[in-house]
Amino acid sequence: MAAVASTVSSKFIKKMAEVEGFHFEEVLTGFKWIGNKAIELDEKGYKTFFSYEEAIGHCVGNLVRDKDGVCAASVIA
Repeated sequence: MAAVASTVSSKFIKKMAEVEGFHFEEVLTGFKWIGNKAIELDEKGYKTFFSYEEAIGHCVGNLVRDKDGVCAASVIA
């Protein structure tokens, strides 16, 4: 399991990773960096379950590798 966030985002996910024991990566700002890192982690055998951008962008799972509100809302629902 892995999560990705941009460097200017909240450090809360990083702290969660330390406590819960999942892999965390920090990347440059922009969902192109986040999406590319998620793909890279998936190729290494991780399942990237959450990606986060400081501009309130969330990517849940790997179905849509962008900050897609419809996908995030459907997961929550």
